[in-house]
Amino acid sequence: MRELVVTNLPFTCPRGELAKKLHTQKCDELYEQAMDILQEVEDHIHPCYLVKEFRVDTVDRDGFVIDGCRFSSKIAAHKLNGAQSVLLFIASCGAEIGKILDETEDELDRYILDQISYLAYLEANKRLIEAVHRQWGIDQFIRLCPGSVIDWSVGDVCLFFKLLEGKGLYEQLGVRVLESGLIDPLKSSSGLFHVTEEEFESCSICPRQNCEGRREAFDLELHDQMVRL
Repeated sequence: MRELVVTNLPFTCPRGELAKKLHTQKCDELYEQAMDILQEVEDHIHPCYLVKEFRVDTVDRDGFVIDGCRFSSKIAAHKLNGAQSVLLFIASCGAEIGKILDETEDELDRYILDQISYLAYLEANKRLIEAVHRQWGIDQFIRLCPGSVIDWSVGDVCLFFKLLEGKGLYEQLGVRVLESGLIDPLKSSSGLFHVTEEEFESCSICPRQNCEGRREAFDLELHDQMVRL
């Protein structure tokens, strides 16, 4: 089964992108404050990721079983129909910058650090996809994530960590899962890559507004189709 763990990715925060996230520009006081904070923390930002292949035991109308763990989502099950295996992934901004963010009390500083951490998380996702292509020649896949797929509870992320227990993988990233299914540090995500020629983006069936992570416009017709499964 395929497996890859990458820690301490090199990362130089894109100043222009950070300014856009903060809705500021050069010479503004907020921009200067952000650059000062970035200078202090940049050496502590280490995006990271892991990906590991697991067998799919069964898929039925209401959910699916991966390596003995049962997951409940009609939509994800529909998309995984016929799959023999999936790639479980975790991508994170890195534990060190996450700890700095947690320990920061000033609200404005926390806001700036939150945006820096988000950009580091995006870098981890980018490098992850590049590695999957480079290492295994995978060009086309769909991404299925608890909490992003509208009928799949984020609590099932706990089961991902259960699948990884004893394998010494997520520990290398310095991440942990909370009882809610959220990952610490919070600028992290976990889900499944299903290698398929089908095209699907969970954003297209999610009606949430003003989402900074939106990758595709909401499709009401597709949403209604998925809800009726």
